Amino acid sequence: MNGRLAVDTNAVIAYREANSDVCVIIDKAVQLFLPAIVLGELLYGAINSSKPEKNEHDIILFANDSILISIDEATICKGSLLPEKERKPYS
Repeated sequence: MNGRLAVDTNAVIAYREANSDVCVIIDKAVQLFLPAIVLGELLYGAINSSKPEKNEHDIILFANDSILISIDEATICKGSLLPEKERKPYS
């Protein structure tokens, strides 16, 4: 791992549940990326949980330590991590 890590919803939930394997990986990350969709899913779950205020607070703390990946043209373009000349838009 190069120190940069993007997480999905399941990884954040496992981290919050103190899954030791997941915690080791996430805690080693130098840069942690949180996609906006994942943040939305986590907040939806928190709001609809039995402890919405605590869960929402914990998710916001996690998000504050992450780099938010927004939804924009770059993230909806096929191969958005490729050099621009190699990208192909969805058709």
